[in-house]
Amino acid sequence: MNLSETLGSEGKALREKLEPMIKSFPSAASVLPVSLTSGEALIREGDPCERVYLLLSGRVSVIISLPRLSSYTVTEFRPFEFFGEYELLAGKNQYLAEVRAVSPCRLLSFSARTYLQWMKSDPEFYSERVRSIVGALLDQAVNERTRHFLDAPGRVMQVLLRAYEACRDPQESVRLTVTRAEIAERTGCSVRTVNRVIRSLAQAKLLDVTHGKIRLDAAQRQALLREFDLRLQ
Repeated sequence: MNLSETLGSEGKALREKLEPMIKSFPSAASVLPVSLTSGEALIREGDPCERVYLLLSGRVSVIISLPRLSSYTVTEFRPFEFFGEYELLAGKNQYLAEVRAVSPCRLLSFSARTYLQWMKSDPEFYSERVRSIVGALLDQAVNERTRHFLDAPGRVMQVLLRAYEACRDPQESVRLTVTRAEIAERTGCSVRTVNRVIRSLAQAKLLDVTHGKIRLDAAQRQALLREFDLRLQ
């Protein structure tokens, strides 16, 4: 199917959001819809770099392998981000990281050749993508620099605060959906270290743990943020 046919079944609101972005997409190019369940991999590190993906709904994480660690989450993305373009523009033949669904996701998939054709035919789109990629790389560099100076509790606090803020409409008390294993991936800590830090934070009344689930209310979020800020000084 081409892009117009693929998007024909989508709602008007989504089509209107996509229209400025895809106005110059090659009209005859083949586009495939992709659906992922939470935890399912879209791209695996080392796979041939043959396709580019555009996230329509849901959240995905970008994960890399590191020595002495099983995996490490670099960042998370929401709509409308592209995946697979970094390697393609860098002339790499293989994907350099894994992209995994954090929640149920829907995406569009098209060939690497189509993506390059799209960029060559539209200088404005090319410039926008370069700005976006450079901005994302700078953000990652800042996060890595901050992470470098944080100890394990500080890194865990950072993930917990981001998980709280990710709630669309934080209530007085929020059950964080992030798991201990995911926290370990995002911080580069072991699960054992994550558990130790969470126990310590619970003892300090900076969060609550009920049946293994982490809960955070507005007052605890403020207290946790103050504690986190102290670690950045």
